[in-house]
Amino acid sequence: MTPSLQKMFRTLPEDPAKDGPLFGLYLQSNEWNSYATLCKMAQLPMTGSVAMGVSGFFTLDVAAVRPETEEKRLEGVALVDCSIRVRHFMRGMIEHLKISPSRLEMQDFVRRDILSNAAFYYGGSQEPADKIAKEYVQGFNRSLQDCGLQRFTNNPYLSTSWLSDTTRFEKMQRLATQGNISFSCIDFNRRVYLTDFSTRLQMRAPLDFAYLSNIYMDSYANYEYVGTQLESVVGPETYFIDTERFYHKGLHNNQRLQQRGQAPLFSIMKKSEKEMELFGKDKEGTASFIP
Repeated sequence: MTPSLQKMFRTLPEDPAKDGPLFGLYLQSNEWNSYATLCKMAQLPMTGSVAMGVSGFFTLDVAAVRPETEEKRLEGVALVDCSIRVRHFMRGMIEHLKISPSRLEMQDFVRRDILSNAAFYYGGSQEPADKIAKEYVQGFNRSLQDCGLQRFTNNPYLSTSWLSDTTRFEKMQRLATQGNISFSCIDFNRRVYLTDFSTRLQMRAPLDFAYLSNIYMDSYANYEYVGTQLESVVGPETYFIDTERFYHKGLHNNQRLQQRGQAPLFSIMKKSEKEMELFGKDKEGTASFIP
């Protein structure tokens, strides 16, 4: 029998978790195009049985809308972050999800946890921790509502959160109860931890999608190093979700969705949005941007 993700990662050597305002608790994605990505992922066919993503709820949001069939279904979600605050929230959230009687009660748990631990989650920031926590709960509440983007009226997923729909909630609860939603404290800059994590994740391949957000920007992990370490996990059909920075009336993180193809993973991680839109592939013609 294939071990659950929690059992696989239970003895994983974990990075010393980081602290500080930069590593606070932020569950919702603020990346441009994230809603469009969610809608696309609700329609694209499954390519694997496990999802992997960094931090927050966006990985769970995408996992919850993946269209399963009798032949292919999602069997696990591996969450990763290097923040001590995210680690505290996620591990408590996963355990509570196993026993929560309903999605509404689970929503209340999220609100209570954020507000009651405001000083820990947001301490040290320029704004008062209580103020940040309250604003963040408001953002969480918005994720439970219809987004009002009428250009996606043919898509049933108008709200973004996995907690906004009973079917999506029950799907994630089933995985949690089976021990197949896990959280690992991994810094993608640290070779020994990322290598061990990738090796164990191979046991549950193939990977359906990988969400890396902007972890290899600025002070985060180098894209070439991360791509090399994850090479054996992210297969040719795996959907790859990441972000790049661009300027449009200010600095923004623009989310992009690609299918890895035969290209080296690091080669598609470094492509600009403009280049992908113009050419639809990398220089070798193997990585595809999904419009």
